[in-house]
Amino acid sequence: MAACSKIGGYQCEFLGTVSEDFVCKHCKQVARDPHVTSCCSETFCQLCITFIIKDKKPCQSCETAEFFTTLNTKYQRRILALEVCCTEKDRGCEWTGKLEGLEAHLDVDTGDCEYVDVECPNGCDQLIQKRNRTNHLANSCPKREFTCQHCNFKATYEIVSNDHWPQCSFYPVPCPNACGIQAIERGDLEAH
Repeated sequence: MAACSKIGGYQCEFLGTVSEDFVCKHCKQVARDPHVTSCCSETFCQLCITFIIKDKKPCQSCETAEFFTTLNTKYQRRILALEVCCTEKDRGCEWTGKLEGLEAHLDVDTGDCEYVDVECPNGCDQLIQKRNRTNHLANSCPKREFTCQHCNFKATYEIVSNDHWPQCSFYPVPCPNACGIQAIERGDLEAH
């Protein structure tokens, strides 16, 4: 899964040609929060240029030792208007739209991308695609509500299968005396 990370430049698949003016000279991605340098007017992501300045490095484009930067709002508007594919395209999402709409599309709570990973609401620590959440909750989540079909004991599937079934008096087990009966309720073994 290719993520549109929140650090450095946009690591997204852009539709059409992207102007080189929009590419960060440090990370070589389309610049996020594009800043231009005072020395050579080159474009950098805000985060990338912040690290360069913090580390007291010269401008990576012209090697000027001291410079400042400003947010290029014109570039920022134009970058956010670029058309992109969903970052979950490789998993099947066919959405395309403006870059400014990608984050809302991918939002796990309110977005409409069904291919983004979400945490199981039952807390089973599994990441599942949003489109598979209903099936996961009904059929495969170890923390889903589950009823023992032998005695109607209710708990999570994990507790029923790991803790309850090995002790359930109504759980069918084979005869330990090898009489050929394959399903005797555990509670009836002693009388058998």
